[in-house]
Formats: sequence, C-alpha cells, structure tokens
Amino acid sequence: MGWFIAITLTVLTCLLLIIFARLPRQMWSLPCAAGALALAGYAHQGSPDQPASYAQRITESVDVAQELISIRQEMDFDFGAAKRYLILSDSSAKNGDYKFAAAILQNGLTKYPNDAELWGALGLQLLLASEGKLTEPAQLAFAKSRKSWPKGPVPDYYEGLASLFEGKVDEAEALWKNMLKNGSKNAKWRKRVERQLEQLEKLKQS
Repeated sequence: MGWFIAITLTVLTCLLLIIFARLPRQMWSLPCAAGALALAGYAHQGSPDQPASYAQRITESVDVAQELISIRQEMDFDFGAAKRYLILSDSSAKNGDYKFAAAILQNGLTKYPNDAELWGALGLQLLLASEGKLTEPAQLAFAKSRKSWPKGPVPDYYEGLASLFEGKVDEAEALWKNMLKNGSKNAKWRKRVERQLEQLEKLKQS
C-alpha cells in the first residue's frame, strides 16, 4: 500500500503544479521529474513495501485510502439490506485491511448477488488491495455493479481515477462526464466531479 499512496500523492502534486502554476506543456517535465526524484528517494530511504515505516508517516497527513472510501460513501444509498456489509467493510478498510474488507463484501454478495453498491465497493477494495491497479477482478466487480445499476456513479469514478493514474486523461474525462450525464443534479458527489473535470480541462489546454 505504501507505493500506492506515494504514487497517488506524486501524481496529484504534479497535476496541481501544472494546473495552478499554469506551466506550458514544454515545462511539464519539471514537476514530473521532481516527483520521480521524490519516489526514487522514497524507494531508497522509505522501504515502501514495509507498511510500518514511511507509508505510516504519509498517511498521518493525507490518508488517500480513507478519502477514496469517503467519496464512495457519498455515492451510496442511505438504505438497503446490504448496508451493514458496507459499514463493516469500510471499517476494516480504514484500518488498512483491504483484503478482509473485500472478503466481507464477497460474503454479502452471496446473499445479495445483484446489489450494485456491494459490487462497486468490492471494486474499490480490490483497487486498494492491488495498490491502485485496475486488475481483472476489480474490472469484473465494477462491471457487475454497472449491470445492476447502469447509471450508478461508482464504476465510472474509480475506473476514471485508475485511468488518470495511468496517464489516460481523455479516458478519465469521458468516464467522469458520463457520471454527470447519468447522475442527479443534487448528488452529493457532483460538485467534486465537476471541479475535477475543470482541472483536467485546464491540464489539457496548458
């Protein structure tokens, strides 16, 4: 998990520098190079595969995983028989046990196999467990969520985020625009996604 948080913070920092400092395209390599140097230092000094060292100090100031879970909670319904599985899973995930969090959701899906929220939450937990990589199991979970709730926001949001981490800005933009198209005008998450799309647009125009 150390690498996922470190890379996430580096990507977001580079994006913010490019967007708000209004760097021309030919200078984008500067913050990216600085980020690469930071990651190199992290690899040398921080033992990124050891969750008890540098990764802990990062999460004390910015807990990326908890933020991603909180965003998903904004997209949930406030009712449903499967809600208790989401609560238990989120509690485990916020303690860093993503595999156990995923197991709780899988248990819930044996009882509620068509629950879109459980499938979407499972996709996120699998994403976290794989350090941000959109693995085949995560893709399958998001596909199941989308099948049960075609206009649900969770699959588009997290698949878009994974695309952004891979540098696929256009793909992320398309997924997030689809969220806005399908979502309610009063959705809790709407302003967040609108801001992120504005940032992506500024990034493409720089």
